[in-house]
Amino acid sequence: MNATEEPGKTAATQNEEEKGANPAESTPSVEQLTASLNRRERERDCYRDAEHRVRAKLTKLQTSVRETLRAVDELNKSMEE
Repeated sequence: MNATEEPGKTAATQNEEEKGANPAESTPSVEQLTASLNRRERERDCYRDAEHRVRAKLTKLQTSVRETLRAVDELNKSMEE
């Protein structure tokens, strides 16, 4: 402990007090929290919509591949006969 440190306080706590850091000042306001929640909700919606689009494309691709494989199988069968 330095001669300038107060008993029972850590150096970090004392430095925060000297800088004027007040825990109440660092607490976000209701408006900030609401804005943050709204932003997160929009982000979730955006990701959900993107997932829906990607899954639709995947389904379309899988259907196309299935149809192509079916056509190849039919061609192979007709060539064997």
